[in-house]
Amino acid sequence: MKSRWKGFLSREIAIDYKTCIYTLCLLIFDAGFQLWHHQYHISILFLIEMITCAYIVTYVQVYLFNDFDEAKRFSLKEWVELLACIILYDLLAYLLGWFGRGNVAWVLIFFSVYLLICYFSIYIANKIKRKIDTNRLNQLLEDYKKKK
Repeated sequence: MKSRWKGFLSREIAIDYKTCIYTLCLLIFDAGFQLWHHQYHISILFLIEMITCAYIVTYVQVYLFNDFDEAKRFSLKEWVELLACIILYDLLAYLLGWFGRGNVAWVLIFFSVYLLICYFSIYIANKIKRKIDTNRLNQLLEDYKKKK
């Protein structure tokens, strides 16, 4: 029971970490969009919507798509899951009116490309972190073997 709780807690902490990163990505895009339209504020309601949407998409990513951004390599399956998350963000942005109600197709296309770059950057960062952690653990193992 204790190990299941630790596993659950570990996964939830990872979800919170990812949600913060994805929320920041959403906020940066929205800030750029607002500045483009000479508006210098962001609605608190939009902030709450973005945080909630980031949580929803992150839960889908972790529980339904098995954490594709932490995969060792990107195969077709991971690309499909990535595109599904981007489409989900686009759908939520459209339904919630983040970019207005008029002709927002060009904004959603730009938003999709931006999210693709964000996801790929996070994938690369996770891969680098995994490599550093692996090297550190291997060094600790070697040091332990030398002491024995």
